[in-house]
Amino acid sequence: MRCTSRRWWSSLLGVGTALVVSTQASSNELSPSPDHAIRALLAEHGTDLRVKWDFNTGYPTHVFGRAMDLGARPVSDAEFVGLARSIFDRYPGLGGFDGSVLELDSVTRMDLERIGTTNKVGVILKQVVDGVPVFGGTVSVVFSEDGKVLSIQNDALPNVEEIDVIPGLSEGQAIEIAKNVFGHSVKEVQDSNLLIVANADRSGPVLAWNIDIASDETNHDLPIIERLSIDANSGDLVRRETRVHAIDLLVYGRLWATPGNKPDTTGNPEVLYDGQFVHHTSAVGSDHSDLLGDVVIPYGGTSNQVVTSSFGSSSLYCRVVTQSGSNITRTETVTPGVRREMRLNRGRFEKGTAQANSQRHVIIFREFLKSINGTGNPFNFQVRANPNITSTCNAYYNGSSINFYLAGGGCVNTAYTTVVAHEEGHWYNDLSGSGNGGDGFGEGNADTVAEYIYDTNLVGEDFCGPGCHVRNGENNRKYCGSCGAGCYGEVHVDGEVLMAAKWKVRKRLNTAYGDATGDLIADSLYVRWMDSYNDKTICTIIRDHWLVLDDNDGNLGNGTPNSAHIDGGFKDQGFPGYY
Repeated sequence: MRCTSRRWWSSLLGVGTALVVSTQASSNELSPSPDHAIRALLAEHGTDLRVKWDFNTGYPTHVFGRAMDLGARPVSDAEFVGLARSIFDRYPGLGGFDGSVLELDSVTRMDLERIGTTNKVGVILKQVVDGVPVFGGTVSVVFSEDGKVLSIQNDALPNVEEIDVIPGLSEGQAIEIAKNVFGHSVKEVQDSNLLIVANADRSGPVLAWNIDIASDETNHDLPIIERLSIDANSGDLVRRETRVHAIDLLVYGRLWATPGNKPDTTGNPEVLYDGQFVHHTSAVGSDHSDLLGDVVIPYGGTSNQVVTSSFGSSSLYCRVVTQSGSNITRTETVTPGVRREMRLNRGRFEKGTAQANSQRHVIIFREFLKSINGTGNPFNFQVRANPNITSTCNAYYNGSSINFYLAGGGCVNTAYTTVVAHEEGHWYNDLSGSGNGGDGFGEGNADTVAEYIYDTNLVGEDFCGPGCHVRNGENNRKYCGSCGAGCYGEVHVDGEVLMAAKWKVRKRLNTAYGDATGDLIADSLYVRWMDSYNDKTICTIIRDHWLVLDDNDGNLGNGTPNSAHIDGGFKDQGFPGYY
């Protein structure tokens, strides 16, 4: 257990170094020094700016606390992007690189007036050097609508311009090295690409072949899939990480699906729901049902047609592939002009209900995000769900699918509500650039999205029997200031710190405003935080980012509309207070 890591450090520079700011040179003098950049920012924009540092890279990771006016008034997305990139030309020491290595990742217009604060614009830039991406290298800048800079988050790598992007090792050579390092039987090499990655202590960049390898072997009934980064010149192993992220202990038309947040048991029988985005096919055309379960297949004839409903390969947002038993379908003869009800999983048996639950909750996950960010939803693609794996008490995400186990061993079938949302939450972490790191952030944030979607503090409710839950947001697992190292020695336990802090923010907002308004504020801040930042570790920077998004006057020093609830929720879990 490491609870004293100094990887991240926060300082109110307005107090700590204000006495020497006035003697520093103008920011117009281009200097690669991070100290120079911060002193220039303080001199130009006020000594109550706050800065957090990454002591591995030696550069600031977050600059925030008050609005910084750079004199521009952008209107279009392109102008906001140009202004964000220009920050690193104006202050080259801010990240150890200039704007030439930054390309657009996304622009998000955040409609936050509806929760009582001001609208904002988020720009995320990604590092790319001569066409080679920098793994995890991003910069997030949040602006007020009139172009003032409210927050600069730097997760990019310094000195990437120095990298020669021509590898000394071929892709084939690197793959053979990775296979030898892997240490398991090799079923397949799933992917390989050339990237710039952080070296072992994250102090600088390395050109590497990133290679995903899957094994025929399993580890406690889970597949073994790893990503290995091989130095593209020396052949050394730079980093390795698992691509399988499971719930620990998880001992987990119209359609019949399980109601509420509890699992499929005899005490919680299936009910009929609208079959949202179910695929319906016939000889005369195919289409997907809408959110009410309705679909219209254009047809000019009068003869009856056979229509089949399924969650198969042509499904719009979720393909369900059962791993035991048969994929559920429903085939009916439809008379033109006469509305026909198609009921999937008509027999209401475990393996069919698990398929219906998988599809239903993938759609609920997507619609939750869409309700906040509209067309910016990252899940506008077909998610693959694999229920009814012939094992028990677990579920996992492996980088390309979410997977659920049969009932048995004292556990329920794991394809239900918060378990589906948790596993898809890991996918959300990847798509949003936060990843699923080893300090518990990935687990805690996947728990959070499950809590927020289903408005419950229980993740995996009744997973191993009545009252036996996987995790509970009403826990007392305290933050220990590790910022990336983890505190409790197990990734799911470490994640309890984050999921509980965010649940308590939501709980405080509900107490202050009522359930509907409190939920809207919490949901909006959560989704917009995922849109605008790429936090990767459990650290106070998460709270700071929420405060930036909640702020309405460009000055965190005088509080935000909900600072008492945001700061208070994190304090409840042992985080040091901002105020």
